[in-house]
Amino acid sequence: MAKRQKPLSLKDIEKQFKRVNTYETYSLNDEANSVIKFNPQFDSKVIEDLKNELFDKVKFSQENNLGFLVNDHEFFNYMYFLIIKHFTHFKDIISDDLETQIIQMEKMVSIGLFELIIKDVIPQEEVQKVFDMVADTIEAVEKLDAIEQQHKLNLSKKVKSPEMRKRVGLDGTV
Repeated sequence: MAKRQKPLSLKDIEKQFKRVNTYETYSLNDEANSVIKFNPQFDSKVIEDLKNELFDKVKFSQENNLGFLVNDHEFFNYMYFLIIKHFTHFKDIISDDLETQIIQMEKMVSIGLFELIIKDVIPQEEVQKVFDMVADTIEAVEKLDAIEQQHKLNLSKKVKSPEMRKRVGLDGTV
């Protein structure tokens, strides 16, 4: 016999909302009483904030020729770093400035804290949510770029007048 279905209530929503906005504690060192506080379930809005910061910093790095975030290894490590920033108590400690963040990340990597947090503290299914959302965004941007390129190609075949080509951005000056 099938279970009786019940509609989702506001109370259920509130309970789930509280879950994504609470911390759990991971004990680093019992003697020193050192802990890391982390979100066991990631808030979708915070993932959006992380994604925006990630793409803004990639753009900033490119525009300012910082030589950072130029390969997949750096991109993924920085994404992990932002996961640490946004979903642990470190969000109050980690800078918003990219150059400072790079130094902070390198220090975390050097002492083994970076790997510990990513492998042992933060739930992998939550990390995967971030990776999936970032991948979806990259895929959407690439599709839009391909559509734009095809549109420009189609336009370039149709528009012959040099003045009109300039007006619609086909002369390379846009």
